[in-house]
Amino acid sequence: MFLGRLQELEHLKKLHMKGGKKLITLSGPVGSGKTELVNQLMLTCRSLYLIPNGYSERGIVKSFWSQMVSSGIGKVSNAPSSYADILGIIKDESVVQSLLLVIDSFQEIAAQSRKFISEFNSWWDSLPISQNLSVILVMSSPVIPGPSDLRSPKSIFSRTAERMVLEDLPYADTLPFLSGLTSEEAITVYSVFGGRPQTLVHFNPRVNIDKNIEDNLLSKSSYLYNYAKFTLLSGLKDRYKVYDILQSLAYAPKTLEELSADTGLAKRELQSELRLLESKYAVIQKSSMLTDKAAGTRTLFSIKDYFARFWFAFMRPNLSLLELDRPKEVENAIRIDLDRHTARTFTDICLQHLRDYVIGSELQPFYYTWKNGSSKIDIVAFDRQTLDAYFVDTYWTREPVLNDSVDSLKARSKEIPWMRGKRKDHYVIYSRMGFRFESPDTRLINMSTLQRDLSSPKQNQTH
Repeated sequence: MFLGRLQELEHLKKLHMKGGKKLITLSGPVGSGKTELVNQLMLTCRSLYLIPNGYSERGIVKSFWSQMVSSGIGKVSNAPSSYADILGIIKDESVVQSLLLVIDSFQEIAAQSRKFISEFNSWWDSLPISQNLSVILVMSSPVIPGPSDLRSPKSIFSRTAERMVLEDLPYADTLPFLSGLTSEEAITVYSVFGGRPQTLVHFNPRVNIDKNIEDNLLSKSSYLYNYAKFTLLSGLKDRYKVYDILQSLAYAPKTLEELSADTGLAKRELQSELRLLESKYAVIQKSSMLTDKAAGTRTLFSIKDYFARFWFAFMRPNLSLLELDRPKEVENAIRIDLDRHTARTFTDICLQHLRDYVIGSELQPFYYTWKNGSSKIDIVAFDRQTLDAYFVDTYWTREPVLNDSVDSLKARSKEIPWMRGKRKDHYVIYSRMGFRFESPDTRLINMSTLQRDLSSPKQNQTH
């Protein structure tokens, strides 16, 4: 199923239709929708899809040729025996008629055959600018694969016209798929299934969230159970060490020091694993937390993928129960704590809304969280040019928010020393169950407003 990515699809169409030769890299983590995106694009034009299904030059050439024949591109009488032969045929096929060439799993080719990369570089440079050929290299990571010479100015990657990275779908882009659900139900589904098309499409809107979790996550034969266990982080050398890190982060964002205390791993070892999880698997993200110093910040690490966050919060600690066919005990644990888990996702969705519908594109602030002892503000945004400061609390509670929440937010904001006395303070509160008051100087946003805005085109609505 093609979910989201309409803007990316239209952009790639326009790039291809301009004509001439162009090289595009398309990267994104497992399940982000790369293959479905190029499939949709290939339906609109003359195209050739290649994926390596062999080892060494002989094996890769044989697999490429088989795919070319199946697509109707391979019309020569003699089967090619080298990379140069394959690339020569593609060149000839794109002289008169335009051609879209998609090479999937490009990092695997780079790892298996440096010769292909070298010959591809030379071949691409030999093509005239007028060649009617668009090439998309599909990779799992935006990090350039292979040895250091692939990252040099002479590398093919220095010639790309576009580097497209597929992130998880923002909540607003999933709303058409979640239509028919209440706002609370949609946010809960997003917090469990996440924003990756490959996980989200397994949600069944005909049954409630409890039944979805039972069928899609807690059954040992289900796709998502095995996807999380074996595919999400495929290729890891020390899976259990990384699992300990992710289980710690599933409950809350943490600093390096907090992670070290939780896992017992040294900071240097943690930094190496976190870099891998951020760059290769795109499952970790970094944000900043304000400290009590005038300009001090600390790095916070968190799980970026909501489905992975759910899995490591609820399923990884209970794998032994699932293996013993005792899913009801896990269901009960999830039911008790799902609201707390969803509250973090709600804060992230509020941040998406704050950026697009409250602050707008006219300002480009820096975003933080703030914590000082037991005091905490969910979102803090500073614009260093205009000196606008936004202080935001989010409430995923089952009761409407009371008036004292405004006084509390204002009091906590005064503890933050940034440009105190010079900045222009703005206050925003989001609430799942609405408010029992009105406020002249605080923007109060309930669920219906949040959902209405996110379901409509973005506006520049400055506070």
